[in-house]
Amino acid sequence: MSTPAQIVFESKAHYDLYTHLFPGQKGSVKLASDLLLEQTNISVSSGEKRLQQLAHFLTLDDKKELARYLKTLEQLRLSLIISREQTDFCFSLLYPTPKNNLLKNSLYAYLDSPLRNDLAEAYWRAIEKLKEKQLDPLAVPRVFVKGRGSTFLFSEWAKSHQYFQDSTCEPIELWELFASAPNLTVSAQKPITGSAAHILKELAHNISKTFLSSNKRQIVAFGGAPHALLYFESCLNHFRVPFTSLFCPSQATDNNSVLVFPFQSLPLFEEFSFWSYVDETFFSPEEKLILTEPELFTLMNGGFQIPRLSTDRKYLKTMLNHSQGVGKERLFFSSQLVIEELNEAETLSNYRIPNRATPLLKLPIKETKLSATQLETYAACPAKYLVRHRLKLRPEQSLEEKYPLVFGKAVHAALEAYFLNPKEPLSKIFEDVLSNFDPDLVSTNPIYTMMVQQFQEMKEHFLSLEKQLKKDFGYQSNLGLEKQFEITIESFTFIGTIDRVIDQNGTSQLLIDYKTGAVDFSPTHIPSGDHCQALLYILAMREQTSLPCSGVLFYDLKKGELRRGIFDEQWVSKELKNQLTRGHVLPPAKFEEVLNAGKLQMLETSKAIRLGEFSAKPSPQECPRCESATFCLKGLGYV
Repeated sequence: MSTPAQIVFESKAHYDLYTHLFPGQKGSVKLASDLLLEQTNISVSSGEKRLQQLAHFLTLDDKKELARYLKTLEQLRLSLIISREQTDFCFSLLYPTPKNNLLKNSLYAYLDSPLRNDLAEAYWRAIEKLKEKQLDPLAVPRVFVKGRGSTFLFSEWAKSHQYFQDSTCEPIELWELFASAPNLTVSAQKPITGSAAHILKELAHNISKTFLSSNKRQIVAFGGAPHALLYFESCLNHFRVPFTSLFCPSQATDNNSVLVFPFQSLPLFEEFSFWSYVDETFFSPEEKLILTEPELFTLMNGGFQIPRLSTDRKYLKTMLNHSQGVGKERLFFSSQLVIEELNEAETLSNYRIPNRATPLLKLPIKETKLSATQLETYAACPAKYLVRHRLKLRPEQSLEEKYPLVFGKAVHAALEAYFLNPKEPLSKIFEDVLSNFDPDLVSTNPIYTMMVQQFQEMKEHFLSLEKQLKKDFGYQSNLGLEKQFEITIESFTFIGTIDRVIDQNGTSQLLIDYKTGAVDFSPTHIPSGDHCQALLYILAMREQTSLPCSGVLFYDLKKGELRRGIFDEQWVSKELKNQLTRGHVLPPAKFEEVLNAGKLQMLETSKAIRLGEFSAKPSPQECPRCESATFCLKGLGYV
């Protein structure tokens, strides 16, 4: 497409996309921030420097929280706040919570600091000059293209250019930029749905076939989670498709004919093939403001036009509807939920990719040391293993979400410290350990208080269980605390840490694993590959010592019980056997049979991990609590 007009983009992502699609037109496009600099001579400092400036008067230890405050303050500025008087009026509409008072005082300081030289200030000065015709006449007409969550000031600034050009300066959407193209191909797209893993493989496979058979450039609008993007890129690499990703513009090149960019709805031209992918994260806010959605609604009614989640979702729906109606190729949706976001979802016909048992993709072989957790994760779902342990992607969690993990680790550390120094009060040991786990866990934090109270109950259980351990299991002394091991079996290396090893009357050793949550174990879990912890513990100790191993005891601190585990009957008294859970004490032959079957299953799992076989395995038990849900989302209709 060629046009005599200069195209001004509010969004850097739109600018990068356009210049990569039409490299010959780089001279006719401009970023709004660059044009504002020319018109006003205001230079906005980098985001990192602005965070440092904000930190001078807003003392927050959490850098992420500081960034949220800065984003909120800048949005307020872009929504008509330029003076203390307007600040007072704005916050008079909101309830004076401590958070809002802090935000108000921060805005006062913001207006009196170098931070005032921001995008909003540049817009205001440029609008003033344009309306008073203080700028040089425009050499060419300008077309202004909105970004996602376009601001009020951008629109006002664009409209102010009408004083210098005859054509309208009303900002347009990106897809409207191409609306008058003579070679536009329009055809209804049929959305394709299925599990994300299979959708992404299918999409990459289709791209590879088109890449080999066509000279057209291919563009992929990608609206998915970060780990879905990594998975898609690994699929493209598997099919040997060279591509450029605009998710990392600094690394982008013009050498590849396949371009992957953040989702935007675009009509297509004959020289391009178009693909798009969307999952449920497409409708999730990228960065939340400090203000809540009801507060933003209140401010909107008061005249402060701050983009809200609802307006953002409306914009996304518009993009999806537009993309569904125009273009040459197909839309790929990982979830039926995305289709339901469309205004005419009930009238859409779509084709669903079946859930194949045979994987289309194998990642390269990679040697790794395997733990019980890794083996059990793979047994539950190979795709979950891929995301968590191979790609090492985990969602950022709040302290509340990390509660069970932090509490469990703190308990383990406190009990180890107690045995090393039993004269120190156990409660004090736990509090000292807890304060070192997370800087937010200070004594005034309610979560800290909850953990201390929860440990008090566990402490009583622990003291009682220690007496029972001596009476029933013949506990003489500790042979090891937090005992780490590394063993090799048939070229595979396995690692782990045993919480505690005790001497049983000098005749055998018992391996102990502390449990602060629910204990769900049966010896039948070992041959099936669902539980590898007890198996690895026993195999490791057999390799490291000649002292017989009587089994593994799960030390239930939550219920205050010593009943579950796997035990060799020859080392268990008749009285103790009656106290333990039925089926957990096995005759020596059966004990060895279970271990050998578990060992074979563990080696099979290890081989599959080494070969890189990571097909999704949706289940109603695992999917709801899986951080990799973008791949399956409860099977996306399969379960």
